[in-house]
Amino acid sequence: TNAGHCSAGGRRSRAKRSTWAVYDMAAPRTAQSGITAVAWVMVGDVLLSLGFLVLLARRYAGVAPAQVWRAVRPVLGGCAAGWVAGRLAAGVDAVPVAALALSGAATLGTYVLTVSLLAPGLLGTQLSRLKRRRGSRAGPVDGDGLDAAGEAEARAGGPAEDVRPPA
Repeated sequence: TNAGHCSAGGRRSRAKRSTWAVYDMAAPRTAQSGITAVAWVMVGDVLLSLGFLVLLARRYAGVAPAQVWRAVRPVLGGCAAGWVAGRLAAGVDAVPVAALALSGAATLGTYVLTVSLLAPGLLGTQLSRLKRRRGSRAGPVDGDGLDAAGEAEARAGGPAEDVRPPA
């Protein structure tokens, strides 16, 4: 059942308010400190949100923190590597629009490459799910975010790992 979604809803809104509180506290200082400070506030927001995710997943879905870590590790690795590539590309001496385009391309390319190396097949699986979902108007079968093909992949031990606790 989706009973956990109802009770967790209040917690999620509290978590969201906590995140906005971080922005409210940091905004005046970052406006004076520049773009690097803004970037660090964003990193802090991601870490705070990840912490809330781990707590909610543990409490309401019975998902161990190690399982959450395994699920987000390729994405976090891709983000970190993409940030480095984008930052290096942004330092290129070029017209601002060209530097922005180069930085964006370097970031995206590095992200895709890193995620592909850390979790082979993950991006392809997610793209095919997106295409199937866009092609059909039917939503998730049982509210867990997996369509029928995703359920079959999870049962077969494919790319989609079923991390729900046993009933």
